[in-house]
Amino acid sequence: MKARRVLRAFVVALLRTLRNEAANADAIERWRLSASEQLTAIEAQAAREGVAPEALRLRIDRREMSMALILAGLRFHLDEEFPQLRRRFGDESLGVLRANCLDDSFRLGKLADALPAAPALQTRLRALAQHLLEVPEAEAG
Repeated sequence: MKARRVLRAFVVALLRTLRNEAANADAIERWRLSASEQLTAIEAQAAREGVAPEALRLRIDRREMSMALILAGLRFHLDEEFPQLRRRFGDESLGVLRANCLDDSFRLGKLADALPAAPALQTRLRALAQHLLEVPEAEAG
């Protein structure tokens, strides 16, 4: 998985170079990358603590969801959906981004509540849930 992420980062950097895009990420992009790194740390922490993401299931909004589904949904938002929205709609997409983050934050909070036996994982989940609520404003440019 790590090699795939490095390859993906290389391809993204190459494409940005070919399109002559600025090398410095804006505040929203830095926020997104930080959230993605926190999610990776949560996945690693769950593996270290022996938490089985597929086995841990909770009922949220009258739907049964596994930890794996919640984390995979957030990964999709961070790595695929948010960048695509920003490329296509620019800063006008921030409302959609914030709405998705609110949902994801809520689910992470419920997930943290379901893990009393894993306090370190709970802490990371709550920190990421809070981070998702702190989407920066668009930078004037």
